[in-house]
Amino acid sequence: MFWNVSGLDVSIGLSGANVKAGTVESLLRGGIAFATPEDGNLLPAAKNGRAFYLYKQADPSWLEWRTAIPKP
Repeated sequence: MFWNVSGLDVSIGLSGANVKAGTVESLLRGGIAFATPEDGNLLPAAKNGRAFYLYKQADPSWLEWRTAIPKP
């Protein structure tokens, strides 16, 4: 799963304002983060030129994944 981590995310609710920001570099240049699902069966490495969907933000459950990715 890939998601955008650049820019600012500002939301205002009854409890006040909430501001989320990445690093200064990601604010200036943009950034992408990724996580690998914990399904136990890793697929083969993607071929060059393969396209993936870029989500606007991460699903909170993705941030809990700690899948080890073996070196090629």
